[in-house]
Order: sequence, then structure tokens, then C-alpha cells
Amino acid sequence: MKRISVLFFVMFFFFGYSQTEEFKTADDLYNKKMKMLVKKFPKESVERSKQEKLLLEEKLVSYRKTIEKITAEEKKGITEYPAPSVPPVTKKPEFELGEAQFKKLLSSAYSDNVSLLDYPGSTYLARLTCTVDSKGYVYDVRVKGKNADINTFIVAAFYRIKDKGKWKPAEIHGNPILYGFLYPITLKFEEE
Repeated sequence: MKRISVLFFVMFFFFGYSQTEEFKTADDLYNKKMKMLVKKFPKESVERSKQEKLLLEEKLVSYRKTIEKITAEEKKGITEYPAPSVPPVTKKPEFELGEAQFKKLLSSAYSDNVSLLDYPGSTYLARLTCTVDSKGYVYDVRVKGKNADINTFIVAAFYRIKDKGKWKPAEIHGNPILYGFLYPITLKFEEE
């Protein structure tokens, strides 16, 4: 059984790595097309603005497809399911580098993409949730907020940084357990 778990982990690591590379490929393609667009329309114009929005939507579609692939692959490897009722934990799941480093990594991974969006407000509130199993594997990453595009970029950012530090599982009296992790996110947008 241990061999199967190790084999699954190795396969999942390589699959996860190739999936996060798909985000980079989408970014590279977007940047290449944006450079071509700026050459074609050096000055800001209505047509250039329309094309920029189309390119951004293309990037979002690519991100969503990649997230769907990752989610489907994660579901194949789930070996633990939450208990019907969980007593209060003595220790919540933690990112081994600390919450401040997690926040810094996450925000740096989504900030460039989120800044491309025209969000109508000055503050955006969202909740990132995921499951951390008893071995510290993370899956079922979701973001709940009012803007699907921002949520997509945050989920993609999480997958990009997921392997930059290990996760410590929640514990009940020293025994690791599967547990849901919740992280509130507040984005501030500068009004033009």
C-alpha cells in the first residue's frame, strides 16, 4: 500500500508540475499576442481595447481549462474523506513557511493578472478554501467571491505556489487529520 501511495504522490507531483506549466504557457502566449497588438495599435484606441479584452478572455479560458484538469486529477487521488462530525482541532493546517510568507507568495502570484481586470469597485473580498489531508496534501482549491475572473486568477495563483512550501495537516491531540483550510483575501483596487 505504501508503494502505491508513493507512486501516486510522484505521479501527482509530475502531473501537477506540468499543469502549472500550462499557466505559464498561457501567460507567455498572452504576452506575445499583447506585444503584437501594441505593435499593430501603438496608440490607445477603441479597437485596441476590444482586442486586449479578447486576449484576456482567451487567457482566462486557458486558466479555467487548466484548473479543471487539475481538479479532475486531484479527485482521482483522494483517499481520505471528512468525518461526519469533527471535534475541535488542537492545531489548524499551516503552510510551513508561515502565514505571512503564504500571503506574500499568493499575492505576488495573482497580482499581475488581477491588475489586468477592470474591477468596478475599490475593494474585493473573497475566501480561498481547500482541503489539507492528514499527510499534508492539498486539493479541492476554491475561491468564493463576486467576480469569477478574479477568482480564477487566485485559484491559478494558489496552484502556482502550492509546491513552494509544504503544508502541515490539522491535528486533534497530536493526530493529523483531514481538514478544510479557509483563507480570507482582500484586494484593494486603485480608482482611476
